Amino acid sequence: MTKQVSTAHLVAMMQDARIRTLELVDDLDSKQLMGPKLQTVNPLRWEIGHVAYFYEYFIARQLYGEESQLGDLADQLYDSIAVSHETRWDLPLLSIEETLKYMQDVMDRLIDRLGALSHENLASEQDSFIYQFGVFHEDMHTEAFLWARQTLAYPTPKLINAKEFLSVEKCGALDGLAEVCGGKFRVGAPANAPFLFDNEKFAHEVIVKPFKISRAPVTNIEFAA
Repeated sequence: MTKQVSTAHLVAMMQDARIRTLELVDDLDSKQLMGPKLQTVNPLRWEIGHVAYFYEYFIARQLYGEESQLGDLADQLYDSIAVSHETRWDLPLLSIEETLKYMQDVMDRLIDRLGALSHENLASEQDSFIYQFGVFHEDMHTEAFLWARQTLAYPTPKLINAKEFLSVEKCGALDGLAEVCGGKFRVGAPANAPFLFDNEKFAHEVIVKPFKISRAPVTNIEFAA
């Protein structure tokens, strides 16, 4: 059971995720938005459209029975199950301008569906779940955008909240291993969690053996050595 949240809260979540998405792609040119064909990343122009498609498919189409504003083209381009990874560079994709317009149009359409936007107006339990589901999916893709930028050696993006970390003293890699003692560990989400994914059902206890782990993520220099 998903905890009902306000319509204003859902819109704020959507807008926050969208700001981050746009920050990660706005500075890239047409060549960078496609990139080389690699198994580990998607062409970003395809991936941006897929984010919009996910919202439209699960909320507008599956939940409310509406048609895609792209018609049959939506499934042909952006269904990540049906469209194999290696073909995504060769598709007749929308231009980046058309893709961003599709993304904004879908968001506007879904916000309109929520009705009055206020912290007092609770969305239905169904909407509370599916809208957050869409937002968390977009959040996961912003991680993929960062991963792609790192993999393809694109410039460091300028993020709104990055200035919060500028005063942090720079430090190098942390050498050595940290020892983690074993024991009982509770994994998963409880049945009364305000939101949970299917693969988090439900909290249960596991036994973890003692292990060691690097004190920090491996750097590119360490990996190349």
